[in-house]
Amino acid sequence: MPVNCKRRGFLKLLGASLSYPLARNMFYSVLVSKSLSSANSHADTACGQFTIDSTLHTVDSTLINASNSMPVSDSDCDGILDNTDNCLQHPNVDQANFDGDSLGNACDNCTLVDNEDQRDTDADNYGNLCDGDLNNDGTTNTLDLNLYKLAHRSSLGDTNYNADADFNGDAVINTLDLNTYKSLHRRDPGPSCCELF
Repeated sequence: MPVNCKRRGFLKLLGASLSYPLARNMFYSVLVSKSLSSANSHADTACGQFTIDSTLHTVDSTLINASNSMPVSDSDCDGILDNTDNCLQHPNVDQANFDGDSLGNACDNCTLVDNEDQRDTDADNYGNLCDGDLNNDGTTNTLDLNLYKLAHRSSLGDTNYNADADFNGDAVINTLDLNTYKSLHRRDPGPSCCELF
């Protein structure tokens, strides 16, 4: 059941325009799928928080009813309900997901590499699995290779351990990480939903 909540000054249910005030004297437009014969909706606190209940109501002379009680939520107001939205806090109507992980491109810090955990140890908005830029200068080059070499064959707790070079996050920098680094060498970090460079 798609819900689209945008500020429009009225509430729309099943194609009927209904004036319905929400929190803080604001109004939203809500489009509920016609699979429900009718519905009574109200916002709890903000756009995307709606409740559909099973009681009969009349709003602006329109009879509204839902067959069962169920919560409806669309946190980012993109028309995709939270239980099927692959980016809960970032509007993405197309739900594009190039790498096939559970995160859509709009909120994925490695859009071409499956990185379910979104591990980003240097907090530069690029996940470790697509970020060979160990010195954060915007490109992956010999300077980064030298930093990787210093950390190779180290593990968590060693003085030369570098979490940024532990691409797979297993607390050991070894051949697996070296192979990842090789695939990233001479490439810009990313792509990411939130690119800095």
